[in-house]
Amino acid sequence: MYAYSSAPISINFTGLSQVGKYSATLYVPIGFKALYEFANEWKDFTNIVEMTTGLNDCISNKISIYQNPATGNYKINGLTDRANMNITDINGKLLITQTIFGNEELNINSLLNGVYVVTILSANKTVNCKIIK
Repeated sequence: MYAYSSAPISINFTGLSQVGKYSATLYVPIGFKALYEFANEWKDFTNIVEMTTGLNDCISNKISIYQNPATGNYKINGLTDRANMNITDINGKLLITQTIFGNEELNINSLLNGVYVVTILSANKTVNCKIIK
């Protein structure tokens, strides 16, 4: 079973027996296993595994996005030209769009904690990266 939400939603598993929860594997986003282990209904799954989103373009394109702990902003390294950047939630809802330059910092303090996809569109490539706030 796959749960893509960073926060466990309230759900009633009446169709899934207690035995099913013990034998099924629950896949959750990386960094959120502990939330699912303590959430009602979800905590009954005995096999909870953190999954990747498959967004590894950043590594292969030598672009890195990392958080500056002093400011909470994210820094993008590896860009040499101007690019357009979109940030979407894991459901694909567009939350931020802006033009970025070189090694610019991104302020995402307005976003709630969760998993986001950063899409960088430059003149010669498109790169998708995952960030967790």
